[in-house]
Amino acid sequence: DVCSSDLFPSHDTTHVSVEIDTPPFAGNDVSLNICSGANAFSIFNYLGANVDTTGEWSGSTTLGFGHIGELTPNAQSTGIYHYIVPNNGACQSDTALVSVIITDNNNAQIVYPTHVCGAFSEYAAPYLSGSAGGIFSTDSNALIIDTTSGIVNVLASNPGTYTITYSLPQTGGCNAFETQTTIQIDSILQPIFSGINQLAYCTGDNIPSLPLTSDNGIQGTWTPQPNNTTTTQYIFSPQDACATTSAITIQIQDQLIPVFDFPTNYCLGASIPPLPNTSINGITGSWTPEINSIATTEYLFTPGN
Repeated sequence: DVCSSDLFPSHDTTHVSVEIDTPPFAGNDVSLNICSGANAFSIFNYLGANVDTTGEWSGSTTLGFGHIGELTPNAQSTGIYHYIVPNNGACQSDTALVSVIITDNNNAQIVYPTHVCGAFSEYAAPYLSGSAGGIFSTDSNALIIDTTSGIVNVLASNPGTYTITYSLPQTGGCNAFETQTTIQIDSILQPIFSGINQLAYCTGDNIPSLPLTSDNGIQGTWTPQPNNTTTTQYIFSPQDACATTSAITIQIQDQLIPVFDFPTNYCLGASIPPLPNTSINGITGSWTPEINSIATTEYLFTPGN
């Protein structure tokens, strides 16, 4: 027997199929600055184009909706996230890294004293609550303010009411922010008391109450209590924080007794000379009643002072 192949030699053929796999593509590494309180969003959308949807997320918190990777911005969501696309046949897996930074939303409030006066407060500092690092500004060059600290130089500023603005720039995906408040710088007030006409009394005299309101409308109190036995300085303390104190001194003088030396005995009908209008110790005044030469009479000397 003879094989036909021996009589007619030929080649045999084998077919081999080679499969070419597409490498997985997880996208590009990216860093995101997101403002706290923003709406939930998909970080998958930031990986770029033609990203495989067969991957899974891992990271600081669990992301929602599979490969979409929905993230809710809050303090816990700051961190590193990995999007991992598994092996595809002979091609190794691919990983993209997403760094997420959550920035607190800009928010602040500033408060200054209700009103200040240069005589008592050289500087006025704000109370700041909320985001620091902003810039202070004012609506007038007449108010001298440090733009970094917000401290107002009261002595160098003119009296008036001013608007102060605190501004925060756009940062970390958060919008710029500003807030405003006012500060009032008052003029210094000096109490005026022109109605106090008498500042000297005799020992034991009744001293009238001092006025509790000055001529220019400043209310307050006097200390100490009136004293009719000794010379005393009295201090007026105003209720208005921008008014200064005022002082007066009321002198208390000892009683002076007029001294006279003249005849006091006369005969009925005798000519009695006028009584002297000045005492031996220099006190001037007048006598009452008129001279009476027909009856014993008591005469009263009334000093002019």
